Amino acid sequence: MSSYTPRWVDREAWLIVSATLRRYPREAAELALGEEMILSRSSPRTVRRPRGGSAFSDPTGDRAAALSSGRRAQMERRVKAVGGCLARLDPDHLKVVCLRLWGVPSPQEAVTRAGMGRELGGLKYESVQTADVMAERAGYSVQHAKRIMQHFVFSAGKALGEM
Repeated sequence: MSSYTPRWVDREAWLIVSATLRRYPREAAELALGEEMILSRSSPRTVRRPRGGSAFSDPTGDRAAALSSGRRAQMERRVKAVGGCLARLDPDHLKVVCLRLWGVPSPQEAVTRAGMGRELGGLKYESVQTADVMAERAGYSVQHAKRIMQHFVFSAGKALGEM
């Protein structure tokens, strides 16, 4: 984590980074599912093109085109940046961050739940895990838990290029 966290950060940048952090498990699960679809050997049945021509669509080509789209590249960049910031955290601090953002103790569990279609606390409701509940479950004081989150959001914002 960064040893320097400013006292004041632009509110819009903070909200953008917070929203990106809340979407991390869902985007990571979507990327993993997309790669699994590409690498699977069983291909879906071919479907005629909507123009009514006799050419058949290429499912593998369609999947490859979806993989190379700009949206996918942005998702990969965001997932890589947030994953790198999560990897640099101490295990105790990681637990605080995961409880606050997603309501689960680890990022792997958050990605697994998001991949299965289950709702996570931080994804459905913006702050189900209040600072008091989060601090109690993680074993920190409320002020220290807030400080850990502030440091993490700032370092993730720097990695994402928002701050």
